[in-house]
Amino acid sequence: MKRRQIFLLIGLLVILGLEIFRPHHASRRKEIDLSEKHTAAEWYAKGLIARSEEDRLLCFTKAIELKPNFALAYYERGIAGHIPKKMIADFDTCLALDSSIAKAYFQRGKLLGEDYSTRDRAFRDFNAALRIDSTYASAYWGRAWMYCEMKDTAKALIDLNKAIQLNPNESFAFNLRGMIHKRRGDLNNALADFSHCIEIDPNTGYHYTNRAYVYLQLGDTLAARRDLKEAIRRGNPDARGWLEKLK
Repeated sequence: MKRRQIFLLIGLLVILGLEIFRPHHASRRKEIDLSEKHTAAEWYAKGLIARSEEDRLLCFTKAIELKPNFALAYYERGIAGHIPKKMIADFDTCLALDSSIAKAYFQRGKLLGEDYSTRDRAFRDFNAALRIDSTYASAYWGRAWMYCEMKDTAKALIDLNKAIQLNPNESFAFNLRGMIHKRRGDLNNALADFSHCIEIDPNTGYHYTNRAYVYLQLGDTLAARRDLKEAIRRGNPDARGWLEKLK
């Protein structure tokens, strides 16, 4: 099959909603012709609308080659990446060029927060994001996450309440607040928060698993089984073991 025919077939599958999932690291370069002549701004704009991670990375890299001080291109390349070390490096460069980009602090903080050894830096990044934009809901739940790691759930709850006030659709904030309520034995509020998570984001399996655990503690085995089945259906295989125990 000729290359053009292959591309047309792939395009048809995408239109029909039949595109096969591929891991982030898989090569998916289908649209970008690197021989095209564009300005840095044009490559950046192409990257924003590119459909694959590979194409976005290529576009933002071309923009950076043409304009090495293009802070937002480094930010977007960091977002498009899948290797944490390289992503952090791009956010570092972005912020070195322009320290006023709150979302770059937030994204770097999320990555740093995954490693115990860099959580103090993550905490500083979330603080920096909030100094720039005190209405940045996601940065509040990011800092709350760090407060939880510090065992300071009182401050975490303050930040989570603020995140939810600013953005009532912030599912991460509801989920983390639900976890705190559960840990404190406040099962009714935990149940309410996990239910809100499901209303906002019904396709994430672990929300159902979290609510199932609360139902179990409340003695509602039927509801717990229902949520565990839904968690499995939504892609959380860990729920299967719990479901087996309830048989």
